[in-house]
Amino acid sequence: MDTDRIVNLPGLTFEINFNQYSGYLNGSSTHQLHYWLVESQNSPSTAPLLLWLNGGPGSSSIWGMLTENGPFRPNKDGKTLYENIFSWNKFANILYLEAPHNVGYSYSTVSNDNYYSDDQ
Repeated sequence: MDTDRIVNLPGLTFEINFNQYSGYLNGSSTHQLHYWLVESQNSPSTAPLLLWLNGGPGSSSIWGMLTENGPFRPNKDGKTLYENIFSWNKFANILYLEAPHNVGYSYSTVSNDNYYSDDQ
């Protein structure tokens, strides 16, 4: 998992006291699900793990991370980030999972597997 560790995040202009990871999980042989994990700022080895899935399905969980409960929020310049002092990762590890495939950075390698309807 260290290969997925984020060591430099563009727009982050301040020091953070937690680890974060981003990468892909194999949903199946053709589906890659994007995740972003932020560790707790307090005792990550014993803190609970929360799974965050934005509603829909079909809404990016990274959107929720950056606008709702994540450790950062974008500044008005759209280029830099500021600390969310109400972030849930003050007391929990949070796994933001972009699901189903083809939401956010998640994807499918099958071309006819890209569309959803209310029947699915």
